[in-house]
This record gives sequence, C-alpha cells and structure tokens, in this order.
Amino acid sequence: MVVVGAAYRSGVHELRYSNTEDIVELLEAKGATPFVWDPSFSAEALASRGYAAWREGDQADCVLIQSGIDGIDSLDWERAFPGAALVVDGRRALAHEPRLGAGASFAAVGSPWPKRGD
Repeated sequence: MVVVGAAYRSGVHELRYSNTEDIVELLEAKGATPFVWDPSFSAEALASRGYAAWREGDQADCVLIQSGIDGIDSLDWERAFPGAALVVDGRRALAHEPRLGAGASFAAVGSPWPKRGD
C-alpha cells in the first residue's frame, strides 16, 4: 500500500500537521505494509521519520492520497503505480478522476468534481 503525500499539503516541505504518521500506524496495526511517496522528500528524509519510502514504478496494490503533491493531476497513474487495484483520494487532491489500469477502481472522499462549465 502506498500513502501519497508525506506533507500536510502540496508544495510544503513540512511534516508537521500531516496525517501520514497516523495513517501508517493504522495500516501497520491492520497488518499492511505501507510505503510513503512524496517527490518533495528524499528516501533518506522519509526513512529518518521511520517511513518505508516507495519508488515510482514499483508494484502497488493500493494507493491512498493523503495530501496533494505538485503535478498530481498530470501523473501517469498506470506507469507510476503499476498493478494498483484501488486508488483512494482521501483529500480531493485530484481535479479529475485519474486514468487507471484495466480493472482498477477509484474512490474519492467528499463532494463530486464540478461539472464541465462550472
């Protein structure tokens, strides 16, 4: 499982106020092996906080967007998260539903995106 976004919000190189630690602990308590990915943090910086760093392109079963990251809307989801069966946008960080691989599902928390022209 990949938790996307270590920081509280996009463009902030700060872990204070982030839900990542709580999410990782909850996933581990349920027996999952969570990885954290945020391109604004190095693998070493994530490891220093006790997170297993995930590398773009590694196999991923499930992706949870905990906060936005710069460029998230232009991400090639099939290439970035191969094998992901489920992507959950827990922060409504995406402006639109991502294009996923065959058989993959997407869910978002909160209200739907505005209709075209809104």
